[in-house]
Amino acid sequence: MKNNKKTGIEREENKITKETKRALLKGAILRILKEGKDTVILIDGSNINSAMRRIGERLDYKKLKKYFSPKAGRTEAIYYDWKPDFPFLKMFSENSEESQEELKENQEKIMRAAKKESFFQALRYSGISVRNLSSKEEEEKKTDVDLIIANDIDDYASEPGVSKIVLCSGDADFAPFLFRAKKKFGKKVVVVSGKEELSEKLREIADEVYFLEDIIEDIKLENTTFK
Repeated sequence: MKNNKKTGIEREENKITKETKRALLKGAILRILKEGKDTVILIDGSNINSAMRRIGERLDYKKLKKYFSPKAGRTEAIYYDWKPDFPFLKMFSENSEESQEELKENQEKIMRAAKKESFFQALRYSGISVRNLSSKEEEEKKTDVDLIIANDIDDYASEPGVSKIVLCSGDADFAPFLFRAKKKFGKKVVVVSGKEELSEKLREIADEVYFLEDIIEDIKLENTTFK
C-alpha cells in the first residue's frame, strides 16, 4: 500500500512537471512569434529628397513603405524634416506701399511653406508618421533633425519587438548609431540611399544596401518628375 501511494504521488508530480514544461514551451513559442518581427523605416527627408532631385524622379513614400514591409510583423515608417516657416505679415492698410512690398517678398516663401505642409498631410494620410522641428538657420535645421533620427535609432534598437531598422539616408553621421543597433542589440540594419549620397561608413555597417536608382521603378511616383 505504501509503495502504491508513493507511486501515485510520483505520477502526480510527473504530470505537473510535464504540464509546466508544456506551458513554458508554449509561452516561449508565443514570445518568439510576437517579438522580433517588426520593422521600422526612418526617412531622412532632406537627404533622400536631394538624391531624388539628382535622379530626376519623385518618390512615392507609400510604395517605399510597402517595398520594405515584411510579410509578418508590423511596419512603422517615420519621415523627418523641419516645419515650414510661414512668414508673419504685419497688418497694413490696403493701399500701403509697405504692405504690398512685404506681401510680394514673402509670397514665394508662403507658397513653399503651404506646399510642404500639404506634403506632410499626404504622408500622414498614407500611414507615415511625420516628425518635424520648427525651422531655424539652414545648418541648425539639419543638425537638429539628425539628432532626432539618431535618438530614434537608439530607442528602436532597444525594443525587443523590432528586428530590422531601415535607414533611408546616406549620411555618415548615423553610422555609430546603426553600428550599436547591430552589434549590441542584434538588429538587422538596412540602408537605402542614392549612389552618390551613400557614405562608405554606412555601406560597411549595413547588412543590406539598396540604391534608389536600382529600385526606382518600384518606388517612384508615377507621371511626375523633378523639374
